[in-house]
Amino acid sequence: DTHNALCYAGIAKTSIKVGDITRGFNIAMSLRDIQSIIEIAMVCENMKQFYEAAQLYERGNLPEKAASLYISLKMFKQADHLISKIKSPKLLIQLAKSKEAESAFKEAEAAYEKAEDWENVIRLNVNNLDNIEKAKRILKEKCQTATCASIIAAYCQKKGTKKEAIEYLVLAEKKDEAFNLAITHGEMETYAKSLQSPKPEEFLRIAQYYEGKSMWGLAGRY
Repeated sequence: DTHNALCYAGIAKTSIKVGDITRGFNIAMSLRDIQSIIEIAMVCENMKQFYEAAQLYERGNLPEKAASLYISLKMFKQADHLISKIKSPKLLIQLAKSKEAESAFKEAEAAYEKAEDWENVIRLNVNNLDNIEKAKRILKEKCQTATCASIIAAYCQKKGTKKEAIEYLVLAEKKDEAFNLAITHGEMETYAKSLQSPKPEEFLRIAQYYEGKSMWGLAGRY
């Protein structure tokens, strides 16, 4: 009954405080009252018995507290099954990094996605998961940062897709690099069309390029 449960909870707390961790922990794990279990977990945490505290927080339906302690102990495998219950981006990113260190890239990607860490999702898809189309889609729909565009631009340059490399270099705010690539590969129109809200000086250097090629019509247009 309730009275006995409270007595056992008190014994568990006292046992932990006097150093009999095993006895206190075992009693706590046999209890059903969630509040008592959480209180005992807090006692364990205060006594720096973090592994026992993590297990009790998990039993007490506090998965983020449990995961936080498992991660602090670098016991990432114990935290794995809690991912679906974790909402904290910080914890999810820590777990994602641990998965990445194990080369479990799909699991890392899932955790980064749940944390809405789109830059790392793009990086994994480009560098490890060979899914450039997903990386492009996320850039377009979720995260139009210069860093993300730069990751994709580097991939395109490596693969020799020069037009796309120019487009993504412009998005990455690396306009000089994009311009030079356009000159080298005769893709000035790709560069020009990639510019968003171009400045007069940008039109001028495109015009000078065409003038140097004796392409008077295009030089005049720009």
